[in-house]
Amino acid sequence: MKIKPALLILALLVAFVVSCSRKEEHFTVDIIHNKGPQWGYEPKIELEFVQKIGALEATEENYIMWNIWDVVRDSDGNIYILDSGDSRIQKFDPQGEYLTTIGGPGEGPGEFKNPVSLNLDRDGRMYIGDFGKNHYIILDNKGKELRRFRHEHFIHKSRILPGKKLIYGGLYNQGVGMLSRYEELAKTGYYNLFHIIDEEGKNVHSFGEMDIYKEENMDAIFTNANAPFDVDRNGNIYIAYRYRNLIEKRDSGGNILLVFDRPLNFKETGYLFDFTFETYSNSISTHVAVDTKDRVWIITVIEQPDEWREQLKLSILMSVKKSAAVFEIYNSEGILLGSLPLPEDIFLFRIFDDRLLIVDPDRVSVSEYKIIEK
Repeated sequence: MKIKPALLILALLVAFVVSCSRKEEHFTVDIIHNKGPQWGYEPKIELEFVQKIGALEATEENYIMWNIWDVVRDSDGNIYILDSGDSRIQKFDPQGEYLTTIGGPGEGPGEFKNPVSLNLDRDGRMYIGDFGKNHYIILDNKGKELRRFRHEHFIHKSRILPGKKLIYGGLYNQGVGMLSRYEELAKTGYYNLFHIIDEEGKNVHSFGEMDIYKEENMDAIFTNANAPFDVDRNGNIYIAYRYRNLIEKRDSGGNILLVFDRPLNFKETGYLFDFTFETYSNSISTHVAVDTKDRVWIITVIEQPDEWREQLKLSILMSVKKSAAVFEIYNSEGILLGSLPLPEDIFLFRIFDDRLLIVDPDRVSVSEYKIIEK
């Protein structure tokens, strides 16, 4: 009986049960306040559908996905789909034809247990964040395990940085009895949003202020690590906070370079997510990716429909409906260029070369679109 995704979702839900009040950082750079799009209201980019891999109605085993959590594309156009439910990576050629399976469920070399993050380096090595065992696993371009290490936080989303380093945003949940240790742990950087580590798992630098919820009656704390991010080809890090109208550009060492925002169609609110699931904030940003021209694509919510809010009470996995959000596109200096409609509902998206890859909300298929410059 397949229950691993259910356990993963439960663990994620517990980890994100938080209450976050907005805290203003003291930035050493000016905040760029975008007032409108530089392109005007006619997009200078369009998306052309290429193909879809996998489907709910798929019958061939290699096209039946069960809980996709990430997708990457290599320099030859091959697509690697991280199927967390089956603890495997499915590799397809540029035309979507199945090539091979990498990994599988288990605890031996080259095996996974609920992998949730996948990256490729220039040599084709695969970097897998495995939530189930809290391991980071590095495979060569044939799928042979090179090394693995364990880190103190649950490894969630990750990206490769220059100098064979990695950045990841962890998942955090500290329960009963942790209030007394909070100050002590905070001094060590334990509660930072992001951690930069080397290939052996050694922590190089931690940064980013995490919002903390203290539940006095339970003598417990819960922490929030929900800040979508991506890395450009030069190693600069872009962070788009989900519950703050705030976007940061940092260098590969985590030092802040730029801060920018944009006008919203709704009021930004403080965040309160309690155990009754009755209160929550307005979501602003859900996902971010950087293209090869160093343009920053951010899924930005444009409305807060009541039915969507009801869904948010029950799910923090944050699929977004195409009617409720747009791609906002910024240049590397934080200037809003323009926006583009979402072509479909999205669980997550990534950009490689001139291709945009979308994981659908059911996490059973990947759509490929070509980015066309007008």
